[in-house]
Amino acid sequence: MRTLAVIGILAATCFAQDREAPPPLGTPKAFALPAGETITLKNGMKVTLAQYGAVPLVSIKADLAFGKANESADQVWLSNLTMQLMREGTLTMSAAEVANEAARMGGQLETSPGTDQSSVSIDVLGEFAADAVKLIADVVQRPKLPESELERVRNDALRQLAVQLATPQAQASRHSPPICFRGIHMAACFPRKASSRDTESRTSGSSMPAMLGRNGRIYM
Repeated sequence: MRTLAVIGILAATCFAQDREAPPPLGTPKAFALPAGETITLKNGMKVTLAQYGAVPLVSIKADLAFGKANESADQVWLSNLTMQLMREGTLTMSAAEVANEAARMGGQLETSPGTDQSSVSIDVLGEFAADAVKLIADVVQRPKLPESELERVRNDALRQLAVQLATPQAQASRHSPPICFRGIHMAACFPRKASSRDTESRTSGSSMPAMLGRNGRIYM
């Protein structure tokens, strides 16, 4: 038994030594940031174009000047719901038509809320770049924000909240910022479960459109 134990220790030691010797690093490849070109449209919106690589894909993102900074203390996650509802159709297209149009171009429309800046983005084949800009413009300028879909979107958010709060990372994010930034409503990363339904029922009407600022920027 002692012989087997000694052999096991020696084998483990050799294995550990092998793992401590990583392969030599290769020669770093040269990388240069692509030159960007920024133009200003007649309506004042700035568009930045940066060409990189040879793959015929275009990434388009519209940044909107609103987010958690525009929420009051009892409106936590209102920006999340607003961005999610922006995917539920426009005044000219239904939610299914928006999704089908994005799929036709080889992409999928994405909406992302942020602290003081939110975005609507899509990656499409290069030949559909102009159509993708039109689609994002329609979603940003003429969102339907249907109240008929609010209950479903809100329930989805509550389920997402329950799943997130079951993780240690979410618990840390929930309790740490209010301690570090006491008195600042933006420190609240998650809504209170007891008040989330009442909060959204109070803000389901005019508050969502009011969050959509006029300032924005498009990146391609």
